[in-house]
Amino acid sequence: MPSEMAALEQDDSDGIYKELPLHDDNNDTSTTTHPHPPPQPMEESHTRSFVKGLTWRILATSTTTLIAWIITGQVDAALEIGLLEFVAKLVLYYLHERLWTQIRI
Repeated sequence: MPSEMAALEQDDSDGIYKELPLHDDNNDTSTTTHPHPPPQPMEESHTRSFVKGLTWRILATSTTTLIAWIITGQVDAALEIGLLEFVAKLVLYYLHERLWTQIRI
């Protein structure tokens, strides 16, 4: 991982990224090689956020439903618990987000 005092530069001959010191405080000329470019931050669109939230809710609700089924042994009860959990957490998350719009940190 690059240090705070280094930059990555690609060597065109082999496609390897090299860590280069930004400040030559100790005259050290060694470099560290990296086979891949540094990751770029992902742009978070509204659609991406919605899909991430939806897939997380499906995963979390499925887990709750499975645990409820294991504990109760009843599919109907497990599905009811899963549905109630899905709706309750969706509403609570929305209220949580709206509350945070009022908080200034």
